[in-house]
Parts: sequence; structure tokens; C-alpha cells
Amino acid sequence: MDTETFEPRKLDLVMRDADFVIYYGQLPLTTKGGFEIAHPDSRLLKHLLIKLALSGHADRQSVNSYSIFAFHRDFLEQNTDPVNERLEAETINDPLLKARFGPGHHNRIFDLKQVLEYLEEDDQIMNMMFLGASVIMKGFRELLSNMDPSGTIENDFAGHQQEVVQFIRG
Repeated sequence: MDTETFEPRKLDLVMRDADFVIYYGQLPLTTKGGFEIAHPDSRLLKHLLIKLALSGHADRQSVNSYSIFAFHRDFLEQNTDPVNERLEAETINDPLLKARFGPGHHNRIFDLKQVLEYLEEDDQIMNMMFLGASVIMKGFRELLSNMDPSGTIENDFAGHQQEVVQFIRG
């Protein structure tokens, strides 16, 4: 379940010996991975509690304070990072990079069909595209210029994908 609904009156912040925890009814509220919504900083949990009480739900698909906290508990505190684990595949298959450096890239900056297909699959990216496309392209240029000032990576992106992935990971 990607969204969990709450009755605000059942939410409570409880102090324990070493930390604080958000309760829902008689049980500690947990992440999708089964970890308690607990932390030593009460202000952080008060923030989460207010957000949950006002909205009446926890949306795990959107970027919000609850989803970031839950991701941290479920993955980063468990020494797993799905973003880093998929970084290579995501970088190599990134539709913006493919459109910029793929076949025919000299005639256009984007393959409009690829971009539209990408937007249909992930409509949240629309805001980023309209608000940040120029910043993204500037970032691509800066990334490549930091890697190789002679432009060889830009001219042969496919041949330098592993180098790009390692640079991004670093």
C-alpha cells in the first residue's frame, strides 16, 4: 500500500527512555519495512505528527517529510541504498542522456518522442522539466566538462558510460 489513511485523533507522540515514537492507537506507527517511526529528536517527530494529522494520510510515493523519514529508516539505516544500487542502470538508460547523446543528437537537443514517453511514465517529472530543464542541461555540460575538457566523452558518450557512472557515483 502506497498511501495509508489515519484518523488524526489516534495519533500520539510518546516519550521513551532514549527516544520518541509516534503511536497510532495502541501501537507504534511503523514504516512499510516494519520499523518504528521513532527518533531521539522530538521536534522531528512533532513535524511528522502534525503533517500526518493535518493530511490524514501518509503518501509513500510523493517526496514529503514522511516518505523521506520512512526511506531513511527502511533503507539507509539498514545499510542499503536502492538509489545507489540502481545508479548505473538508471544513468545508462536515462532518457534525457540518451536523447542528448544518442543517435541523431547533433541535429536536436532532445528526441521529443522519448521525452514524451518518459513524461507519460512519470508525470511528476513534468515540474522538473519545465522548471529545471535549463539547469539540468547546464549540469550535463558541467559534468562533462569536469570529466574531460577535450569533449571526447560528449562525442562518444556510449563508449564512456562506465566512466560517467563512476564520476556521478563519486
